[in-house]
Amino acid sequence: MPRVRSRSFSCGTPSLPAPPTYSRAPTAVSFDLCVQGFHHGVARDAEATALREALAPYLVKVANGWNLRAGNSTAEIYGVEELTSVMVTRADGVEIFDVLFRVAVRFDLVILAPGVPAALTRAEQRQHLPDEIRNEAKLVTSGAELVAFIESSQ
Repeated sequence: MPRVRSRSFSCGTPSLPAPPTYSRAPTAVSFDLCVQGFHHGVARDAEATALREALAPYLVKVANGWNLRAGNSTAEIYGVEELTSVMVTRADGVEIFDVLFRVAVRFDLVILAPGVPAALTRAEQRQHLPDEIRNEAKLVTSGAELVAFIESSQ
């Protein structure tokens, strides 16, 4: 049984304000994203060690924390020391979205962006979403489709 938190979802930080949204061409897209699991309407944790191992090839230590890097694409990532969900800011470039999509698929996670409906990686995830985001959620099948979905929802 997955470990379930008894609070509403927020990708690890209950009081995190919604970051600003961006609208840019897909080749220069820059967004803030949360990749989070849900179970019966509440946030659930992914297995921290396995999640960190999956992201390890893309993690780069920088002066003020960590970045994800895939090809020419980067994002700032938070909570690397104890990852149970993924919070990234300034996700820039389609390659990062491909990485985040593949991780979401592997760990049965949903991708959230401020002001955008939830992006499902499996149709069955819809039943586990909180009521307030369930109906508008959309299934995406790749990182490129995720970028297009976010761009079209802004």
